[in-house]
Order: sequence, then structure tokens, then C-alpha cells
Amino acid sequence: MTKLLVLHHRNADEQKVDQCYGLLSLFPNLDWVAPDLAIADVAARIRAGILLTNDLDLSRVDEIEVVILQNLR
Repeated sequence: MTKLLVLHHRNADEQKVDQCYGLLSLFPNLDWVAPDLAIADVAARIRAGILLTNDLDLSRVDEIEVVILQNLR
């Protein structure tokens, strides 16, 4: 959900934000799970390590080591 909303919030496009909420709240067989301690621990372990991704925007994140897959060639 966060990934879907970032651009719309950055652009202050509340209509798009509302559309995302509407779409995701009606999506069949989708359950939203609030993070608990186990989920927070997994997130912390990922953040403490290396994130492999194709998302070039994530290379701007300084708090974790981000490796762009296409750069591994």
C-alpha cells in the first residue's frame, strides 16, 4: 500500500489517494494485517542487511545498503 501511495502523496493528489484506498479496500481475498512484533523484527532484519531491488529510487535511501540488480552484471 505504501508503495502505491507515495507518488500520489508527493504530488498532493488526494483524488488518486482516495482511488487507491477504494480499489484496495474492495480487492477480493485481500486482508490487511497490522504489523506485530514478529513483522517488525523481520523488517528490522531486512533493514539491517542489504536490500536487492530493481527500484532505482531506493538507491537514494541512506539508512540501508541498497543494491540495484541491474548493476550486478
